[in-house]
Amino acid sequence: MLHDLRRGYPGSKREDAEWANAVLDPVWSGLIDGAWYGRPDPARKVKEPADPGDFERTLEFVDYIMQESRLYIGSKDPE
Repeated sequence: MLHDLRRGYPGSKREDAEWANAVLDPVWSGLIDGAWYGRPDPARKVKEPADPGDFERTLEFVDYIMQESRLYIGSKDPE
């Protein structure tokens, strides 16, 4: 969503994941890749319990993205 915010329109999940891996802090690459590569069988994955470590990292990532979004919005000149 940060990618969509920055470019001004929504894009594909694949584009957003590739952008995030290229632009964001590399510490998030494992989480992003794990989420992307878990997509081929979502019907099965949704029935499995979430990995507690992945869940915690996801919450941290959401917080990071919210902070980055606020910084981006704050850097824009008011019209």
